[in-house]
Amino acid sequence: MLNDLLPSLTYFFPTTERKQLKPIHVIGNGWASYHFIKNLDETKYYPIIISPNERVLNTTKLVSFIDNIDEILYFERSAPNKGQHIKQWVTNIYPDSCLIQTDNNQFHKYETLVLAYGSEVSYFGIHGADINAVSLKTSMDAAKIQAILKSQMPKSATVVGAGPTGVETAFQLASKGIKTTLVDALPDILPGFRQQTKEEISNQLKKSNIELFTGEKVTQVYSNEVKTDKKIISSDVTLWTAGVCINGKNNQSIYNNLKKYGKVEPRGLEVSDTFLFSKNIYAIGDVVANKGPPTAQNARNHGVWLANYLNQNKCNVWRLNNPFEILEIAKILHFNDKLYLESKFYTGYLPKSLDPLIQQMYKI
Repeated sequence: MLNDLLPSLTYFFPTTERKQLKPIHVIGNGWASYHFIKNLDETKYYPIIISPNERVLNTTKLVSFIDNIDEILYFERSAPNKGQHIKQWVTNIYPDSCLIQTDNNQFHKYETLVLAYGSEVSYFGIHGADINAVSLKTSMDAAKIQAILKSQMPKSATVVGAGPTGVETAFQLASKGIKTTLVDALPDILPGFRQQTKEEISNQLKKSNIELFTGEKVTQVYSNEVKTDKKIISSDVTLWTAGVCINGKNNQSIYNNLKKYGKVEPRGLEVSDTFLFSKNIYAIGDVVANKGPPTAQNARNHGVWLANYLNQNKCNVWRLNNPFEILEIAKILHFNDKLYLESKFYTGYLPKSLDPLIQQMYKI
């Protein structure tokens, strides 16, 4: 069947002034992709981005966008002068033939492929969560929440998931006078943060009259009700910030096809120490399961490391001298009028105006 479709095959690569460069196809235009292409040696490689999104979403600003604060929600598209952007959805990948299929039934031939298509919301099979809860993963999600807050004017809200996004969202809702409940299955808030930070933020949750329930597993979500293994929580709206899975897990074609060529878990792909998933296929960012947490900082580090490795022509000596390390240099929590920074040198509150400087300093 694939051979019948080969007349629609395209190999999107210039043949004039760039013919000496090596093409690298990159699926996805997120944080990992952005930093991979930014650090790629443009005298050696020609990146070809395949993504319906031309600009990179600044996910750290999503919660602020709920309140319609004037924030930079997008970055410019990844290194526009370095390569080419194909504005299409990828519908399947055929590693045996080195082909990428897109939604207009075109096939793109690749030599080297980098998977950087991120993650999607995980509802963990909890009944009603995907229908009755509003997630916060994309700009469309943020716009939907913004519309709900303006049109429905809810008096109460339940936030499921007490990681950074859940905590920031809870404070944002409470600042609007909305009675807010925060619930998580884990025994504590903010996994991966220091105990000092957890205690400080827990105290602030109390001061903001945000009701916190930890160690409670959500079992069902209804339109105006969240049921846990211990209680029933009633509210006007439920927001879901509880976790992620590999992008495409809920659209099985790519997910199932990749399982033939490497280890694929619901959380993501397992890669080697050089981020190699299968022959000529690398993976970076949230789509990777075994190289640290799905954070913007970690995705950036993935992209920078892989770009440098390829810039060094996959040199084993360079790889051994520069092994990838999961670096959590700093963590930031964004609130309405301030930041909370957790770092080696300082932990505590800072003015919100310092956000761009801090992100640049700590490479977040």
